[in-house]
Amino acid sequence: MQRLKLGEVGRLQWEASPSAWIGWTLLWGLLSWCGVKLFKFQGRDAILGGFLGSVLHFLATIWHHWGHSRAAAITGFPMQGLRFWGVLATSVYPDDEPPLAAAIHIQRAVGGPLVSAALAALAGLLALLTRPLSRFWHLLASFFFWDNLLVFTLGALTPLGFTDGHTILRWLPQLTRPNLVITPLKQVRD
Repeated sequence: MQRLKLGEVGRLQWEASPSAWIGWTLLWGLLSWCGVKLFKFQGRDAILGGFLGSVLHFLATIWHHWGHSRAAAITGFPMQGLRFWGVLATSVYPDDEPPLAAAIHIQRAVGGPLVSAALAALAGLLALLTRPLSRFWHLLASFFFWDNLLVFTLGALTPLGFTDGHTILRWLPQLTRPNLVITPLKQVRD
Protein backbone atom coordinates (compact mmCIF):
# COMPACT_ATOMS: atom_id res chain seq x y z
CA MET A 1 0.00 0.00 0.00
CA GLN A 2 1.07 3.53 -0.67
CA ARG A 3 1.83 6.17 1.96
CA LEU A 4 -0.75 8.89 2.48
CA LYS A 5 0.54 12.44 2.11
CA LEU A 6 -0.74 14.45 5.07
CA GLY A 7 0.51 17.84 3.91
CA GLU A 8 3.16 20.27 5.00
CA VAL A 9 3.56 21.35 8.60
CA GLY A 10 6.37 23.68 9.62
CA ARG A 11 8.24 23.23 6.32
CA LEU A 12 8.16 19.45 6.73
CA GLN A 13 6.23 17.10 4.45
CA TRP A 14 4.18 14.71 6.60
CA GLU A 15 3.15 11.30 5.35
CA ALA A 16 1.83 8.13 6.94
CA SER A 17 2.07 4.50 5.94
CA PRO A 18 -1.00 2.29 6.44
CA SER A 19 0.75 0.75 9.46
CA ALA A 20 0.54 4.12 11.22
CA TRP A 21 -3.26 4.01 11.22
CA ILE A 22 -3.21 0.40 12.37
CA GLY A 23 -0.61 1.15 15.04
CA TRP A 24 -2.52 4.10 16.44
CA THR A 25 -5.76 2.11 16.56
CA LEU A 26 -4.04 -0.84 18.28
CA LEU A 27 -2.36 1.51 20.79
CA TRP A 28 -5.74 3.08 21.58
CA GLY A 29 -7.20 -0.38 22.09
CA LEU A 30 -4.29 -1.60 24.23
CA LEU A 31 -4.36 1.47 26.45
CA SER A 32 -8.14 1.18 26.82
CA TRP A 33 -7.79 -2.50 27.74
CA CYS A 34 -5.15 -1.58 30.35
CA GLY A 35 -7.53 1.02 31.73
CA VAL A 36 -10.19 -1.64 32.33
CA LYS A 37 -8.07 -4.61 33.34
CA LEU A 38 -5.16 -3.02 35.21
CA PHE A 39 -6.57 0.24 36.54
CA LYS A 40 -10.23 -0.82 36.94
CA PHE A 41 -11.75 2.11 35.05
CA GLN A 42 -15.29 1.89 33.70
CA GLY A 43 -15.57 1.31 29.94
CA ARG A 44 -16.18 4.93 28.91
CA ASP A 45 -13.33 6.28 31.07
CA ALA A 46 -10.99 3.53 29.85
CA ILE A 47 -11.81 4.28 26.20
CA LEU A 48 -11.32 8.01 26.77
CA GLY A 49 -8.05 7.36 28.62
CA GLY A 50 -6.85 5.06 25.83
CA PHE A 51 -7.72 7.65 23.22
CA LEU A 52 -6.01 10.48 25.12
CA GLY A 53 -2.96 8.29 25.80
CA SER A 54 -2.62 7.44 22.11
CA VAL A 55 -2.99 11.14 21.20
CA LEU A 56 -0.28 12.02 23.74
CA HIS A 57 1.96 9.35 22.23
CA PHE A 58 1.37 10.82 18.76
CA LEU A 59 2.19 14.31 20.07
CA ALA A 60 5.34 12.96 21.75
CA THR A 61 6.37 11.47 18.41
CA ILE A 62 5.92 14.85 16.72
CA TRP A 63 7.80 16.62 19.54
CA HIS A 64 10.70 14.15 19.27
CA HIS A 65 11.03 14.75 15.55
CA TRP A 66 10.67 18.50 16.04
CA GLY A 67 13.87 18.16 18.11
CA HIS A 68 15.55 16.41 15.17
CA SER A 69 14.26 19.11 12.84
CA ARG A 70 15.62 21.93 14.99
CA ALA A 71 18.99 20.24 15.39
CA ALA A 72 19.16 19.58 11.65
CA ALA A 73 18.28 23.18 10.80
CA ILE A 74 21.10 24.41 13.03
CA THR A 75 23.59 22.26 11.10
CA GLY A 76 22.49 23.81 7.82
CA PHE A 77 21.29 20.42 6.51
CA PRO A 78 17.58 20.40 7.42
CA MET A 79 15.02 17.64 7.46
CA GLN A 80 12.51 17.59 4.66
CA GLY A 81 9.79 15.45 6.17
CA LEU A 82 8.30 13.15 8.74
CA ARG A 83 7.08 9.65 7.89
CA PHE A 84 4.73 7.94 10.36
CA TRP A 85 4.76 4.13 10.57
CA GLY A 86 3.45 1.79 13.26
CA VAL A 87 3.40 3.84 16.44
CA LEU A 88 6.61 5.69 15.57
CA ALA A 89 7.97 7.93 12.83
CA THR A 90 11.13 8.50 10.82
CA SER A 91 12.86 11.77 10.01
CA VAL A 92 13.21 12.17 6.25
CA TYR A 93 16.24 13.91 4.74
CA PRO A 94 16.77 14.85 1.09
CA ASP A 95 17.83 12.01 -1.23
CA ASP A 96 20.33 14.33 -2.91
CA GLU A 97 21.96 15.42 0.34
CA PRO A 98 25.75 15.63 0.01
CA PRO A 99 27.99 13.43 2.17
CA LEU A 100 28.08 14.95 5.67
CA ALA A 101 30.61 14.95 8.47
CA ALA A 102 30.03 12.69 11.46
CA ALA A 103 29.38 15.62 13.82
CA ILE A 104 26.41 16.72 11.70
CA HIS A 105 24.83 13.25 11.74
CA ILE A 106 25.34 13.00 15.50
CA GLN A 107 23.94 16.48 16.17
CA ARG A 108 20.82 15.72 14.14
CA ALA A 109 20.37 12.36 15.92
CA VAL A 110 20.74 13.80 19.43
CA GLY A 111 18.10 16.51 18.88
CA GLY A 112 15.13 14.18 19.34
CA PRO A 113 16.15 12.46 22.58
CA LEU A 114 17.16 15.80 24.12
CA VAL A 115 13.77 17.43 23.64
CA SER A 116 12.04 14.17 24.64
CA ALA A 117 14.00 14.12 27.91
CA ALA A 118 12.84 17.68 28.59
CA LEU A 119 9.24 16.71 27.85
CA ALA A 120 9.58 13.66 30.12
CA ALA A 121 10.70 15.96 32.95
CA LEU A 122 7.72 18.23 32.35
CA ALA A 123 5.33 15.26 32.21
CA GLY A 124 6.84 13.89 35.43
CA LEU A 125 6.18 17.20 37.15
CA LEU A 126 2.62 17.16 35.80
CA ALA A 127 2.17 13.61 37.13
CA LEU A 128 3.26 14.76 40.58
CA LEU A 129 0.94 17.76 40.50
CA THR A 130 -2.10 15.76 39.37
CA ARG A 131 -1.64 12.93 41.86
CA PRO A 132 -3.71 14.52 44.66
CA LEU A 133 -6.32 15.84 42.21
CA SER A 134 -7.45 12.93 40.04
CA ARG A 135 -6.46 9.31 39.58
CA PHE A 136 -7.46 9.46 35.89
CA TRP A 137 -5.35 12.54 35.06
CA HIS A 138 -2.47 11.33 37.25
CA LEU A 139 -2.30 8.01 35.37
CA LEU A 140 -2.51 9.80 32.03
CA ALA A 141 0.31 12.20 32.98
CA SER A 142 2.32 9.24 34.33
CA PHE A 143 1.87 7.41 31.03
CA PHE A 144 3.07 10.52 29.20
CA PHE A 145 6.13 10.66 31.46
CA TRP A 146 7.05 7.00 30.99
CA ASP A 147 6.33 7.12 27.26
CA ASN A 148 8.69 10.06 26.76
CA LEU A 149 11.36 8.64 29.06
CA LEU A 150 11.35 5.00 27.95
CA VAL A 151 10.37 5.25 24.27
CA PHE A 152 11.52 8.64 23.04
CA THR A 153 14.58 9.22 25.24
CA LEU A 154 16.16 5.97 26.44
CA GLY A 155 14.55 3.80 23.76
CA ALA A 156 15.65 6.19 21.03
CA LEU A 157 19.22 5.95 22.30
CA THR A 158 19.21 2.14 22.13
CA PRO A 159 21.19 1.01 19.04
CA LEU A 160 18.54 -1.02 17.22
CA GLY A 161 19.40 -0.27 13.59
CA PHE A 162 16.65 2.31 13.06
CA THR A 163 17.11 4.45 16.18
CA ASP A 164 19.03 7.58 17.07
CA GLY A 165 21.37 5.47 19.17
CA HIS A 166 22.30 3.45 16.09
CA THR A 167 23.06 6.64 14.16
CA ILE A 168 25.18 7.99 16.99
CA LEU A 169 27.17 4.75 17.36
CA ARG A 170 27.66 4.52 13.61
CA TRP A 171 29.17 8.00 13.34
CA LEU A 172 30.91 8.31 16.73
CA PRO A 173 34.18 6.63 15.61
CA GLN A 174 34.44 9.16 12.78
CA LEU A 175 34.58 12.11 15.19
CA THR A 176 38.28 11.50 15.74
CA ARG A 177 38.79 11.90 11.99
CA PRO A 178 36.92 15.17 11.30
CA ASN A 179 37.77 15.37 7.59
CA LEU A 180 36.54 11.86 6.85
CA VAL A 181 33.15 11.70 5.17
CA ILE A 182 31.47 8.36 4.58
CA THR A 183 29.76 8.25 1.21
CA PRO A 184 26.64 6.04 1.07
CA LEU A 185 26.94 3.09 -1.34
CA LYS A 186 24.08 4.48 -3.39
CA GLN A 187 26.16 7.54 -4.29
CA VAL A 188 29.29 5.51 -4.98
CA ARG A 189 27.46 3.37 -7.55
CA ASP A 190 26.13 6.40 -9.48
